[in-house]
Amino acid sequence: MKNLLKKMAVLTVIMALLSTTMLGCARRSIDHEAIVSTVNGTEITVGFANFYARILQAEQEMFFLAMGGEDGADLWAPDPQTGTSQEPMFKELIMNSIHDMFLMYQNASDFGVSISPEDRGNIEEAAARFVADNTDDALEAISGQLENVILVLEMMTIRERMGEVMSEGIETFVSDEEAVQRGMEFVFIPFVDEEGVPMDEIQAGALIAVAQGILTGVEAGGGDIGAFEGLGQISYATFGADSFSPSPELIEEMMQLNNVGEMSGLVETGAGLYVGQLVTLRDEIATEVHIEEILEGRRTERFNELMEEWRQAATIHVDEDVWDKVSFRTLGVEIYHSPED
Repeated sequence: MKNLLKKMAVLTVIMALLSTTMLGCARRSIDHEAIVSTVNGTEITVGFANFYARILQAEQEMFFLAMGGEDGADLWAPDPQTGTSQEPMFKELIMNSIHDMFLMYQNASDFGVSISPEDRGNIEEAAARFVADNTDDALEAISGQLENVILVLEMMTIRERMGEVMSEGIETFVSDEEAVQRGMEFVFIPFVDEEGVPMDEIQAGALIAVAQGILTGVEAGGGDIGAFEGLGQISYATFGADSFSPSPELIEEMMQLNNVGEMSGLVETGAGLYVGQLVTLRDEIATEVHIEEILEGRRTERFNELMEEWRQAATIHVDEDVWDKVSFRTLGVEIYHSPED
């Protein structure tokens, strides 16, 4: 798990919250030791919640800039049209994430997950580096005291490891009926003219007649999908019983074919016509990919089932007055790389 710890260090140290920018109103100080929430009797300080929230806030603000957002814009201000702000929803997601981390921590021993002495040494070293790299003012603003940084690193490590082991024990057998992906070549003939203008009913009817004539000729003469090349682009796609692309109607017809080389009928949709030709009854690469998709779906389902079971059984309380003191509008957070990293 050494690589995992290195990854965690990258998140909270190498990409450290090394500076803060004050936005709008003056920052409100908080009592870092105040209890903001309890999970099954375990107390969570607002200092822990504030530090974790600032990591996610910084990521969100950096993402906003990366997507072309205006530098200096108040991302958390109420929308002028709706009057609503992202901050309450985002803070709710953060608090739910914190609760989930503590629930995983409380159940970690049942899955053999723990923080080893080596883990603790690496975490403490990373946390000490973070504290040393920041100013006292920055640490005070983001609750970056050593104990909070250590606890966040520990909780994120436990969460990462629990995410792996909680998904174990699933049924790994996948039947051919679920997994097998066939392969087809298909053509899509859109109901638009050469200039991209939608066809009227008469034009669309004429196109359907032309396509049907080509299909009849292919079926009579033993041709293939290439006969439609002048009407639309021919593409390859894999599909199975649970597929819906490129068209559910086409998939339904193609699933009825049992011999390579067979062609579907003319499949009419609102956007145009499809014709498909069965190329293979089993695309090995696509089938292997789909098996892993099915297994990953089962892992996710198992993880979600356990989390929901723990949430339903948990006694959780949030002190909203304390949590309200953590505001994104009154404190912006920047992430940047240290020159030595």
